[in-house]
Amino acid sequence: MLYEFAEECGGIVIAFDCFRMDDVYMEHMANFLLLGGAITLPCTGNTLCRQEIKHGLSAFIQEIVWQFTWKDIFAPYFANAGGCTMDQAYQAINTAIASGDGDAVLEGHTFTATVGKKSVTIDTRKMQIEGMHNIYNAMSAALATLAAGIEPKQIKRSIYEFSPVEHRLEPAGTANDIQWVNDSKATNVDSVWYALESMKRPTVWIAGGTDKGNDYTPIKEFARRKVKALICMGVDNTKLVRDFQGIVPVIRDCHTFEEAMAAARDEAKEGDTVLLSPACASFDLFRNYEERGRMFKEWVKSNVLND
Repeated sequence: MLYEFAEECGGIVIAFDCFRMDDVYMEHMANFLLLGGAITLPCTGNTLCRQEIKHGLSAFIQEIVWQFTWKDIFAPYFANAGGCTMDQAYQAINTAIASGDGDAVLEGHTFTATVGKKSVTIDTRKMQIEGMHNIYNAMSAALATLAAGIEPKQIKRSIYEFSPVEHRLEPAGTANDIQWVNDSKATNVDSVWYALESMKRPTVWIAGGTDKGNDYTPIKEFARRKVKALICMGVDNTKLVRDFQGIVPVIRDCHTFEEAMAAARDEAKEGDTVLLSPACASFDLFRNYEERGRMFKEWVKSNVLND
């Protein structure tokens, strides 16, 4: 969304991970967005070190941050220096995004972003992109663009027209009321968590590949509630099968792409969603996640949509 605004207004959007912030000199930065709270740079305070950010900054800063320390946010879940589950953390921060210049508040299916005297209200049900993580992204984009002087009407239009990016919860087609979704870019458990969170139908979940030491605990409850069949697609699916035994009613152990896709089609019924969201790298059967996603879409087109 920010890229669309930047193109229209002659600006540039640069996105990078927070661990790349060391020694960054932001002389001509107009807006600065800090998304998320798990920042571990060598500085103090509850956000990315503000003095480091302001060094050389000629324009104002738009900071989008959680305005609390993690311990404050998750205080109800901490006990004797314990921790909280991903699901608890998610629920603790899913109502507002605060910034130095304004805030965005989510109530039900609607959020309102306000900067100064201008505000924009978005009905999230009209967005083309699914999931709470994309609502967060839209809230952040609305704040940043309001702060940059973009008109609310233009912000609303862009958010509603923004379509899913390739390989990230990308619709691959629907036939016989069965939805096929390409989320091949989800190569870790955290990404799959957001994918499963967004599922509204019984789900046939295709997962597997080169395991990166995954701990599947955070997504087991979603799998129990939402996944009707797990299609394991990889050279060695031992860990996936073991970890979801007794959690997902049906587990299919497949060792080729064609075998996995055929199994997913067999398990999917009217009203279901088939979700490719692997939680693993692609290198055992594919060159990269892009090839995996493209093959998924081509198979759906040839064997489902044109069958």
